[in-house]
Formats: sequence, structure tokens, C-alpha cells
Amino acid sequence: VAEGIKGNIYLYNYPDITGHDLKPQIILNLLKKHKNIVGCKDTISLISHTREIMNTVLPEFPDFEVYSGFDENFASVVLGGGAGVIGGLSNLMPELFADFVKAVGNKDFDKMAECQKIVNKAMRIYTINSPYIPVMKRALNLRGLNISEYVTPPFIMPDENQEKKLVDIMKDIGLL
Repeated sequence: VAEGIKGNIYLYNYPDITGHDLKPQIILNLLKKHKNIVGCKDTISLISHTREIMNTVLPEFPDFEVYSGFDENFASVVLGGGAGVIGGLSNLMPELFADFVKAVGNKDFDKMAECQKIVNKAMRIYTINSPYIPVMKRALNLRGLNISEYVTPPFIMPDENQEKKLVDIMKDIGLL
């Protein structure tokens, strides 16, 4: 596939969904063969996996962009040499993530810690329902974004109990 693409490619490692893991050595081997692979999103909760990608790939390919798929790993990834995070919470809390990015760039560790604590609490949103996308759509509407909450099966909208949990979390982190 990489040979047939006339553009940049980002790998997406999400073994919980695909059932397969792009291990660091596999990524390195792919990079040696395909110059148009320029980055990856590593959606594994263990930061050690993402760190191992960085340790394996970046010495040989320093411009390769490594992103975490888990919002809570943002600072660890950037401080470890990665590019950042591609997570769902930045859609819900863009102001916080803008502040977080600035804090990392300015090496403002107090602000980074403040942002990290909020992100840690917000991560509970992902545990309300699986898949989490309908919950995130509801959260965006609760924040005032007028978006469609339509979903197709197997997705289901949060029930009353789940919405209460969502509202409680959003109040706890200052979004409501």
C-alpha cells in the first residue's frame, strides 16, 4: 500500500480494535522501506509501548512523528521526544489543551501539572460507555456545541445513568 500512495502516510496502531500490534521493530522496518511513512499514532494505554517506539525509531529517523492516542500521555510523549497526542478530549476541552501545549513549550511544569490533573480526571469520560463516541458527542452538546448526536449501531447513546456520570465528570473538571 505504501508504494502506491503518493503522499505522506501515518500509521495507526490500535491493537484493541485491530487485534494486531505494530511493534516498534515493525515500524522501523517499514520506515527503512518506505520514505513516505512519516509518523504514527500509538493507541496503547501503556506509555512504555509509545516510549519504545520513540527509542527504537527516532535515533535513525529523528523527523518521524510519534503521537499517543491517549490524552493523558501527552506530556510524557512530548518530553520523551514525540510529537504529541491525537486524542478525543482536545475536541471537548480545546482551551485546556492549548494551555497544555503552551506549558510544555515554555517548560512551565506547574501549569503542566495543573493541566495533567484535569486531563486525568477527564479520562473517566472514556469509561462511561464503550465505544465512547456517543458519550463524547453528548458531552460536546452539553458544552454548547450544537452537533448531531446521531449514531449507527453498534453505537448507542448514553442512558440516563451514563449521562448523569458524564455531567458529574464535566462539573468536576469545570466544564459545566
